[in-house]
Amino acid sequence: MSLKEQEKEKVLMPCKRGSDQLTLGQTCDSKFAYRLSPQGSNVPAFKCCKCGHEWRVPVGGKFAGSD
Repeated sequence: MSLKEQEKEKVLMPCKRGSDQLTLGQTCDSKFAYRLSPQGSNVPAFKCCKCGHEWRVPVGGKFAGSD
């Protein structure tokens, strides 16, 4: 694990490997990922702790209290 990865927050987020065209048919059983984007981002980014797969989750909308 690199020093930069140690600085990132480790969160409970199952790996999304295999859910896109590039990794279709591949799997990873990891349940943890590093949060790459700031807390509260409209498009949070994650990196799997086990295989290194990176993905984004567009959440859209507006967060409570972010007026």
